[in-house]
Amino acid sequence: MGQATQLRRVLAVVTLVAGCTLHVVAPDSGASAASCGGARSCSCGDKVVEDYVLPADLGPCGEGGLRLGAAVTLDGGGHVIRGKGPRSDSAGLRIPVEASNSTVRDLRVTGFAHGVRLVGARGVRLTNVEADGNGDPGPREGYGIDLSSGASDNVLERVHVHGNADEGIHVGTDAARNRVVDSRIRDNSRENVYFLSCRDNRLERSQVSGSGRSNAAVYVKFASGTVIEGNTVSDGAIQIRGGSRGTTLVDNTLSGAGVVLQSQNDKRFGSGTPSDTSVRGGSITSPDACVRIDTATATSVDDVRLSCPDGIRVARGSRVAVREGGGAAVPVRCADGGRRCVQDDAARRR
Repeated sequence: MGQATQLRRVLAVVTLVAGCTLHVVAPDSGASAASCGGARSCSCGDKVVEDYVLPADLGPCGEGGLRLGAAVTLDGGGHVIRGKGPRSDSAGLRIPVEASNSTVRDLRVTGFAHGVRLVGARGVRLTNVEADGNGDPGPREGYGIDLSSGASDNVLERVHVHGNADEGIHVGTDAARNRVVDSRIRDNSRENVYFLSCRDNRLERSQVSGSGRSNAAVYVKFASGTVIEGNTVSDGAIQIRGGSRGTTLVDNTLSGAGVVLQSQNDKRFGSGTPSDTSVRGGSITSPDACVRIDTATATSVDDVRLSCPDGIRVARGSRVAVREGGGAAVPVRCADGGRRCVQDDAARRR
């Protein structure tokens, strides 16, 4: 590294004032970021513009870890990008739209406001990435992995997201066709996985456990086309709220909590009611209702093994279609005390 580059990273302005006090004014982190990668080593705050293998742990970083500045492969080599803890105000790894089609693997990110942030990026693959201990536990703010600004067509594969101050994985507004596959998401302070006003995203073959303070393990809010398939979910419900449409749960194993459907009046998105929700296959074990329908339309439960005091509990004004797969009859408790909440009995006996 050249002397000029070293100086640029250390200080921007040095002035001598009365009393022989030396003031060092740090540069703006964005303006001072150097390009790195390839044969050029990367330091905190740098922008990776060529393929790079992290040779050692990086940090503690004050303003931010690394930012990808092009479609590159960042190989963490099993190392850590470390921030300075709850007061950090940036991401450990930022992946903006210009870094679409990048690959990040074998990396741990901890101690930042957010662990990994995909900001409008597309076609990114995160493999064996661990994001833990990010955010501020006081106000419970900060995600492990954040897909924001319409980040789409990305794959999070074998990621391990745990112990973050807010949500584990946040799939935000207008994010589409992202997949979380073969991953572990656990013990985050709020929801472990949150789908918010996004579309056609998938959570598959993952282990989700230990959501914080009675929060949902998986939360689907005003999202459409969400698929949750082949997962093991424990110690938290799958909660579907507001105008979520076409949510599909297939062959999941749920224990400790079930599936909850509720309408919501949201300041940002208005009012809405879940519609066209399908729960197929798999099993649910819960100390309460396996499936609780507070308010929803066009809900179906198809060949699911239920082990709960109430199999399906349906509030007044909602209905459910139940299709059994040859086992014992599925118990349905309707708010009116009868069976009027059960839709299409002929289809149920097929």
